[in-house]
Amino acid sequence: MGDGQRLAGAGPRDDEQRRGTEPAVGPGLAPAGGTALGVGRLDGGARTRPRRGGFSDFDGHGRESIATTVDSSTSRRRARPPGRGAGSRRLESVSRHAQETPMPATIAFIGLGAMGAPMAANLLDAGFTVRAFNRSPGKAKPLADKGATVCASVAQAVTGADFVVSIVADDEATRQVMLGADGVVANAAPGTVIIDSSTNTPTMVREVAEAARARGIEHLDAPVSGSVPQSRNRELVFMVGGEAGTLEKAKPVLAAMGKMQVHCGGSGAGATIKLVNNMLSGSLNAALAEALSVAIAAGVDPEAAQQVLNEGAAGSRLTRNKIPKILSRDFTPQFQIGLMEKDLRYFLALAQQVDRPAPITSLVRSQFQAARRAGLGSLDVSGVYLQASGEIAQKGDAGVPAGKAG
Repeated sequence: MGDGQRLAGAGPRDDEQRRGTEPAVGPGLAPAGGTALGVGRLDGGARTRPRRGGFSDFDGHGRESIATTVDSSTSRRRARPPGRGAGSRRLESVSRHAQETPMPATIAFIGLGAMGAPMAANLLDAGFTVRAFNRSPGKAKPLADKGATVCASVAQAVTGADFVVSIVADDEATRQVMLGADGVVANAAPGTVIIDSSTNTPTMVREVAEAARARGIEHLDAPVSGSVPQSRNRELVFMVGGEAGTLEKAKPVLAAMGKMQVHCGGSGAGATIKLVNNMLSGSLNAALAEALSVAIAAGVDPEAAQQVLNEGAAGSRLTRNKIPKILSRDFTPQFQIGLMEKDLRYFLALAQQVDRPAPITSLVRSQFQAARRAGLGSLDVSGVYLQASGEIAQKGDAGVPAGKAG
């Protein structure tokens, strides 16, 4: 193949990149094997930089040369500056290859609980570089075995990171992780993108976003819909609040952990819809526990009840997932009672702020609160059945077979 043919074949791809028809992933930030539209690394440490009409090539000695560009309508080479020879053409080839294989983005991941650990593992599997921190260091070992760098502090984890993903328990933990002296905002570099997947109040989210903005750090609240199975299988749905441009930068990271990202509005919108979602989930779990308790007490065959309820008007992924756990008394946590009770409390505070009554949520929260106070807080939300049915009162404990309480 001649030199002119080679260049003609390369031109449309260069034009597509300049038009932005390929996914934008930020300046040189992509998982290994991805495509970036910005800075790419050349052999010997030189870089390519975008310029009008093409890319500038640096030959490794600080000398700039104008890359050959192609008129895609005529497939003719444009004039190159005097003195360009085979060496320059080889450098152009290396430059184009570097643009297609940028350095992988570095992600600081904070919080390796039941949800966070598989999310971080999926980022590693996607080719990202992961720097992990967890308050209990032992939980980080499986990630270290997969190639993550385990850090001793939040400040160490965010050093050199392009993105920070955090998923911790509540507002209090988020305040410490994000706004503490050793936290993300004080130690991340300007331009870093924070993706906070914790379930927080919108008020907390906006406080962190404002502090981040003051230091030139971008922030998204991106809590998730889904539990442990969805986290493992990259089936999470991210409910995102923040700037649309920041979400565009974060999409490759989110796509490595979930199946969908929904932009819900400005800062705090993701947190708001997450609380609404969990209010519905908590209410359905409480209603299911009450319904099954009555059905079984009335002598209905449990397996028949399961079949009818799953196929009836109220049948859903929730009933198909939670009824088997209730009938087998397997309350290994996918989402804990204690966390659900916290989210219902946050929802009630939000309803009060916007002056809306929430009597159903008040009743549901009371049921989960009673279960938590009875010592069931670490069980799966389906374990609220033990409170609704009175089993815990009858047995004096959770009534859970050994090894089933997680």
